[in-house]
Amino acid sequence: MIKLNAFSFVVFIISFFTVQSQDKSAEVLLKRNSLSGNILGTGSYVGLTYERVIGNRTIAEIGLGLIGVGAGVSVYIRKLEPNILSPYIGLKFTTRAMVDLPLVRTFYLPLGLTFFSKHNLNIGFDIGPSYDTYLTPGYTNDPIVRARYPFSAFGVFGNVKVGIAF
Repeated sequence: MIKLNAFSFVVFIISFFTVQSQDKSAEVLLKRNSLSGNILGTGSYVGLTYERVIGNRTIAEIGLGLIGVGAGVSVYIRKLEPNILSPYIGLKFTTRAMVDLPLVRTFYLPLGLTFFSKHNLNIGFDIGPSYDTYLTPGYTNDPIVRARYPFSAFGVFGNVKVGIAF
């Protein structure tokens, strides 16, 4: 599992820099960076997400939350423009850990909408199917409970965010 996560991280970084090096002739009308407060998403349950516009229709993000971290990429159906509700699809990953709760890694495919205002405010939400891997049961000495871990399950995950572009 560690190899899969390391591989996913490497693919994400390579994709990020590959897209960065592509032709910049088509101008993006939005500011390139934003910082968002979010519930769920890549910043675990409550956190902050740094987003970077890396193309006319693509945004990469890294999130840090109270109990987790994550990363992802969103591809918008049309060119990113201000004052338009923009639908997107993406691929996101988050890891959540607390002492008394299970260590969980989640990959999810969000389908979402984001509104980018001309005043540098963005508001968005998404929801989509997820694949969750429960690695440890948290704090418990019960051998029956511990014997069930690790296990995986399909579920639903999402995100609500409000941010400022700069």
